[in-house]
Amino acid sequence: MTFEPSKSKRELEEELWRAAGDGHLENVRELIEQGVNVNCNFGWNKATPLHKAALGEPRWRLTSFRGHVGVVEFLLKVGAQVHSRDRYGATPLHNAARGGHGGVAELLLKAGAQIDSWDMYKDRPLHGAAAGGHVGVVELLLKSGARVDSTDRYGATPLHNAARGGHGGVAELLLKAGAQIDSWDMVRVSAYYR
Repeated sequence: MTFEPSKSKRELEEELWRAAGDGHLENVRELIEQGVNVNCNFGWNKATPLHKAALGEPRWRLTSFRGHVGVVEFLLKVGAQVHSRDRYGATPLHNAARGGHGGVAELLLKAGAQIDSWDMYKDRPLHGAAAGGHVGVVELLLKSGARVDSTDRYGATPLHNAARGGHGGVAELLLKAGAQIDSWDMVRVSAYYR
């Protein structure tokens, strides 16, 4: 990858952001070596390259979402902020959990990501993993100390999210971890009735 000297700082930051989301480790490495800010934010949600790599959002969406473990590992090594937040208050751990990327979530937790941080909707990473039916990530988050009955701004727990999505395996894990089946959300519906 060669970079044109005439490119603006913002254009180079966009290239880093896209390369991280697409999983192009060599391009990410080259851009960082050229001095592009590892913690720049870009796009409609003001996500950092670490957010993009954690979610693994391919630019053209020709492939499924996948977390880019190698890119995340490199970004953390060169100073990416594990606690960075996008426009909606989501952290890279939120993205990894929503996307079902256990390897990325594990790296972020080892780097000090806060297990129960919430976004502007008061969703925690466990809410996203449960909503997506990501059994492995739910298991990892619970073993790492996630609060099983945390509520979002609508009063829904991860169990509500799992039940709403029809994710029986996740619901079973949450119940074994002590989730309250009779907790009610804002519209007075319990997970039992979902």
